[in-house]
Amino acid sequence: MKEIIEELKGKFKEAVHEVQEVKETRFIVRVDPSQLKEIARWLFDEKSARLTTISAVDLGMDFELIYHMAIGRSYVNLKVKIPKEKPTVESITPIIPGAGMIEREVRDMFGIEFEGHPDPRHISLPFEAPEGFNPLKGPMRGPVTETQKPGIEGVLTTGLRFPLTFAAKRQRVKLGLPEAVKCTAVDEASLNEVRRLMQDFKFDEKVGFDWKRKKLRY
Repeated sequence: MKEIIEELKGKFKEAVHEVQEVKETRFIVRVDPSQLKEIARWLFDEKSARLTTISAVDLGMDFELIYHMAIGRSYVNLKVKIPKEKPTVESITPIIPGAGMIEREVRDMFGIEFEGHPDPRHISLPFEAPEGFNPLKGPMRGPVTETQKPGIEGVLTTGLRFPLTFAAKRQRVKLGLPEAVKCTAVDEASLNEVRRLMQDFKFDEKVGFDWKRKKLRY
């Protein structure tokens, strides 16, 4: 099994994010969703892997899909993380027909779309169930509370723990003071250092910060 995992890592270098050896006969491999279908195809065609099931977990901000693949008496669990903002992943049903019913069940329960599925009808829910009704899909949530959100967003956008309000800035100008306090908010080098530290320690990922929107994802 170790040889197969090493071969997988060599063949799909960019797509393999992490490998965990649970025991000699079981490995967990975190892969990029964009390459999931090709990795599943390689395991199925080249290594005679069998799909036993697919598990789904609601992580709050994302979904995690676990593809349980058996090779002989050994197992590899392919894990992918799917953002709730766009819960879509390619279907592996065209490669492994047995995945069809499992993907349909996951779609019903969590609302994850499997692109390319040949028959995405309800299987666990009544056929008349409305779209968007997914019993196991929870609300978008993360580790930061509502009261903490402004402070976290302030640190990552301006470097200020408590950003000044417009009223406070106007008052400072009236008093003859600079509009903003001398800090990372007006020092680009210091602000970039703060942001780099946040990224190096993956703080931004843990709290769910969206750098494009400069807001938390939830």
